[in-house]
Amino acid sequence: MNTPCPPSASPPNVQYIENHAVNVDALRKPPPSYSSTPSIDEQYSRPNRLSVPLSKSSTTTTLANSPLEKQERVNVRLASAFVIFFVFGWGDGVTGTLLPHFKADFHLSFMTSSLCFVASTVGFALGTTLVERILGLAGWVYIRPNQRSPILPAFLRRAAKGGICGYSASQARFIVTWTGTLVHPVFFIIMGCRRNFASMLVAYVISAFSRSLLTANMNHYVASTPKKALGYMYGFWSIGSMCAPLVCQSVIATGISWSHFYFGSLVLSGISSSFAFYAFHPSATEVERDVLHRREEGSISQGTVPREKETGLPQNPDSEATIGLPELSKDASAPSKTLLRGLKTPLLWALVLFLGIYTGTEAGTQGFIVTYLLGVRNANPNTVGYSTSGFWGGQAVSRFIWGYINLR
Repeated sequence: MNTPCPPSASPPNVQYIENHAVNVDALRKPPPSYSSTPSIDEQYSRPNRLSVPLSKSSTTTTLANSPLEKQERVNVRLASAFVIFFVFGWGDGVTGTLLPHFKADFHLSFMTSSLCFVASTVGFALGTTLVERILGLAGWVYIRPNQRSPILPAFLRRAAKGGICGYSASQARFIVTWTGTLVHPVFFIIMGCRRNFASMLVAYVISAFSRSLLTANMNHYVASTPKKALGYMYGFWSIGSMCAPLVCQSVIATGISWSHFYFGSLVLSGISSSFAFYAFHPSATEVERDVLHRREEGSISQGTVPREKETGLPQNPDSEATIGLPELSKDASAPSKTLLRGLKTPLLWALVLFLGIYTGTEAGTQGFIVTYLLGVRNANPNTVGYSTSGFWGGQAVSRFIWGYINLR
């Protein structure tokens, strides 16, 4: 992301700063009065101030090496992503071990019990379809001088006096990540209540929906980091899937109901959600940088056309008339419809076919291996669940190897 250099930085080329840098501190200085506040564009165009050209054609030097391009708290956020995926694997990998118990407790046939996997498919497809729209809505923020980083998106907040409304990718990532970690524990609660099979199907839909949102979000973020640790991240998913059957089978062998395993899993969800809030909550600098960068990147059109019509967000009726903020183009400031464009790409369909076979084989193997061993091989019910851990353990090794090789 080509990010402007702040006034506090000191690159060697002073002329470059005067011509091409953005005065980020202009937003942080409180105006003397609301009625006399100059517009953001006036602040950037005053003499003796750092300014940025509104036209891309006048920019001759790339901003890719700006100090602001360095991502904040990368290691902490990667660790949080690993914990999130571990919890996802914890809930996903235990299904095969518990499927015989589902059949016995709810009097299910082999075909009916497989609806758990259908429910997961429905939830994941629903989340994949909506993730782009959710990210686009969650990223709109109001920013103003000397404010803290916002927690709520713009559509849940009152318009900020003297501020501007813009899109922040960091804010969208935080909202979706934290919300997803709060939704996923609902799966553990419903499963722990053990009411009926219909409620279990709803739980699997909810679980897959939250996993799809966070998978898309974390895939994008981790791939954008210098370490590109996608292999390691998915390796932690497999580690969680390997550990869950070991714990669950040990709990069942002692005579404790399988539903207690899900209630105990809420502890992991609490850790994951708390860590995600701490790690991904954006700083005020990140939010300001995102908004100003999108304004610089051609999202500015002169004039004060009401933005409520463009964005659908609540606006302060006095803010545009008094401050004279430039219009933020919806197409340039929010995520575009990449899903529709992607569906027109033949290569994407080839990848969909491959991944469909891969994930289908994975889900079928881990899901029915315990049922097969009990019905055909007469395995010991107190230890048969450990076979699922062996499957996930082998997958974890391969994914960590993939992560290591991918960095070379």
